[in-house]
Amino acid sequence: MVRLVPILLITLSILLCNRYEAAHRVQTNYDYYLALVQKNKEIQKKLRSKGYYKGKIDGVLGRRTVIAIKRLQKDRGIEETGILDKKTERALND
Repeated sequence: MVRLVPILLITLSILLCNRYEAAHRVQTNYDYYLALVQKNKEIQKKLRSKGYYKGKIDGVLGRRTVIAIKRLQKDRGIEETGILDKKTERALND
């Protein structure tokens, strides 16, 4: 029994540590998601202010947002990918 106690304590410590790490990962992923939604909202607002986006400012990079990005790219002579790359981001911030 004496030898079993340290093993149980080590096992319990590992389980608690893993549980903490899992909770931390969930929080980190949630924080990342919130930051991404906020960035997408800013993109949508900028696209709207330039007349490219008419949809709801919801932070979802959906079909309407991609179409708006492509319109901006076309007007600025950038390859129409619908992806907010560096060139497109610069054009959006001009």
